[in-house]
Amino acid sequence: MKQIVDNCVDKSSLKDKCDDQSDEEFDSNISDNEDDNNDNHFVYLSDNEVQQMSQVLTSLKLSDTKALRRLAKTADGFINDSLRQQIWPKVSKLSVIGTSPRPDTDTIESHPFYNQVVMDVNRSLKRFPPSIDTNQRISMQDSLIRLIMRVLIKNPDLNYFQGYHDICVTFLMVLGEEMAFYVVNQLSKTHFRVYMEKTMEKTQDLLDIIPIVVREENKTLSEHLERSEVGTIFALSWVITWFSHVLPTYEDVTRLFDFFLVSHSLMPFYLTVAILLYKQNQILDTDCDMPSVHQFLTRIPETEELPIEMLIESAMDLIRRYPPNDMIRAQERAKKLRQKAENSRNVGLFSKMFDLRYLFNTFTKFNFMSITIVIVLSAAVFQFYRNI
Repeated sequence: MKQIVDNCVDKSSLKDKCDDQSDEEFDSNISDNEDDNNDNHFVYLSDNEVQQMSQVLTSLKLSDTKALRRLAKTADGFINDSLRQQIWPKVSKLSVIGTSPRPDTDTIESHPFYNQVVMDVNRSLKRFPPSIDTNQRISMQDSLIRLIMRVLIKNPDLNYFQGYHDICVTFLMVLGEEMAFYVVNQLSKTHFRVYMEKTMEKTQDLLDIIPIVVREENKTLSEHLERSEVGTIFALSWVITWFSHVLPTYEDVTRLFDFFLVSHSLMPFYLTVAILLYKQNQILDTDCDMPSVHQFLTRIPETEELPIEMLIESAMDLIRRYPPNDMIRAQERAKKLRQKAENSRNVGLFSKMFDLRYLFNTFTKFNFMSITIVIVLSAAVFQFYRNI
């Protein structure tokens, strides 16, 4: 059975549930979405969705943040953007929202990341609603640039990364520029901080958690991926943008944001594993070479209609059975073993340079001129290290 429900939630009803806010604050938060939904003011909700909405509204009325965080992990999350406007700031662990004046134009445009931000925002047309006209889109792009630059200017120790604008535009569309700034500013110091270091070295290390969990869950799939040498780079844009860069459906993006906001910062990595396990049969049917597997994997979020709720449940199960701290330690141990093996290989190669039998067996494969050149070079290297 389905029921017709106001997509924005009846304003008076929602106001009753959010009576801890002033009329001015409430109207400001609601008005942004009213215009966007005039053409589709009503939607059909299932009985389960109506029940979920009722629980969300009750938790809002009671300011029960713990219950809201729990509901974000249950089917349908926070239902719609009108509710998200009220809830996302609460579950983002914002303290008292103080005033943060906007930097002037000169300060923004002189920032070292400004040009890169502008280029990325100008390339992000697909993230804006297709129904808006050009002037509205340009205005939203300007707001997005200001939002990103405000966070970077306020936090000089944070570095911009490509994909950050995908995250910020989602918060901008749901919350509006001002509230989005406070939420993104908070998350940039928690969930996104590791991605905002000077290099992506730590992020690349964390990506190794993905094959570790896959190996524990499905050795056949793990071996197939290892033989293909596909690595983990295919998942980089998935995790650092909370899938907002690759998922084509806005509703799926906001649903995942509900989930990630209340979860461990590594939850996107576990969702990635859940996707790989869900698609394991198709992956195993793919030719076991890097180009084929990489192409298949990168296209999954963009072309497949993924069962988001099922994947969320799978990710929660994985993170319970493979706690993040344990996986980080496992990744660090694996990295040390790789480095030790690499060092051993380097030492072995260096030693062979002065192994006469190895040199003789190698050099006899070449003509006299090649042998002469190699001997001269080896002698020069030997003399260099002798004089150190």
